[in-house]
Amino acid sequence: MLPACLVLFCMGAARFDSFERVRRNPVDEFRLNTRWLVFSTFVTALPVSVLFVVAGVLRESVSTPQEWTLCAIMLLQLLMMNASVTLFVWLLMNLGIAWGQILPPAIAIPIIADFCLKLMPGDLTRYVFYFWYPIGDSLTLVFIQQVVPFIGYCLLMGIANIAVFNCRDRLRMS
Repeated sequence: MLPACLVLFCMGAARFDSFERVRRNPVDEFRLNTRWLVFSTFVTALPVSVLFVVAGVLRESVSTPQEWTLCAIMLLQLLMMNASVTLFVWLLMNLGIAWGQILPPAIAIPIIADFCLKLMPGDLTRYVFYFWYPIGDSLTLVFIQQVVPFIGYCLLMGIANIAVFNCRDRLRMS
């Protein structure tokens, strides 16, 4: 899911050239990319969740409220995974790094880190992949321990993206 989300975001992210920046408000680029980030996060997480639920219903394994809660938790964790990494990639893009240079490490590092950290004892994997690591089957527990910190992370990354975007030199040729 994460590679598809990152590729979709990077391919559709707006980067106004010098002539567009003269004619349009620079904030339009930021707003457009914000909408695109939300869209790419949802469009890559929802089909997988729907497919999982449909397969569960057809196999009759999703029938109790507890199993529906697990499906909701899975959707939340997919959304948090996509959004958390995509916000970081967007910050790097706002710093002026081309998405072609960001994307391969952004896709490879979580895969390699997951493989390496699973061999280590303790909860290191849980802390590195905090927003998408399964912690339980209680929606309340997931909301308090993952969703609330995720909202704080999104606010922090949003402020960082705004600050970097506002400091970027818009006069140099792209």
